[in-house]
Amino acid sequence: MSNKIKTTSYNVLIGLYLSIIAFITGAVAIIGFREEWWRQIKAFSVFGWATLIAALAVGFIVYGLFILKRNNHKGVRLALIGLFFSFPILLGAFLFKYTATLYPPINDISTDTIDAPSYWEMPTPTEYPKEKFESLQIEGYPDIKTINSSLSVDEVFKKVLALVDKKGWELVSNDKDEGQIEAVASSLLFGFKDEVVVRIKEDDQGTIVDIRSRSRIGAIDRGANAKRIRLIRSILVK
Repeated sequence: MSNKIKTTSYNVLIGLYLSIIAFITGAVAIIGFREEWWRQIKAFSVFGWATLIAALAVGFIVYGLFILKRNNHKGVRLALIGLFFSFPILLGAFLFKYTATLYPPINDISTDTIDAPSYWEMPTPTEYPKEKFESLQIEGYPDIKTINSSLSVDEVFKKVLALVDKKGWELVSNDKDEGQIEAVASSLLFGFKDEVVVRIKEDDQGTIVDIRSRSRIGAIDRGANAKRIRLIRSILVK
């Protein structure tokens, strides 16, 4: 094997090793947060290192492929494996940054911003930050409004509870007499906790439903809470 082929193979091989290290580091960041080994800031810091390592890995792989001889099939296979491990880390980092620019910088959404539903059973039952978030919410999510459903109160309760169960949210309280359901939804990867409260009241024409969803940590929810409210609304409005 010539020195050029050796150099090329080493570049791809280094990139492969770095991509595996990046993937493991990213997994450790996620698992560490979910298992409460460290807090959010530490988890993001570790994932940031994973992103840098993944970018470096891709650099080595691309350089290796650029000068790789066409008949070096082993080098191509190693490069593809390296890209496979690097891709989810880089994609996750990109989406995390990009989605933050798409949505308002808020983490508490309510269909009723004047008399927002209150949390009764959550660890920190703070009020909806109307002065801070209302104008941003109205501008960013003009469709998030009180829901007027033709369904009965019992039907609304059953549908919401069925959705909570289907999505695997943690049911915190279910009080039909008080007309309130509270649950906690967790994000797919890091397991960030979002608190949901559904307030249900009987009306002459059916049922009035208000929903509030907020993130326990972080200043930006990247649209997650609004999407959750829209999801609940979709099962209540025919």
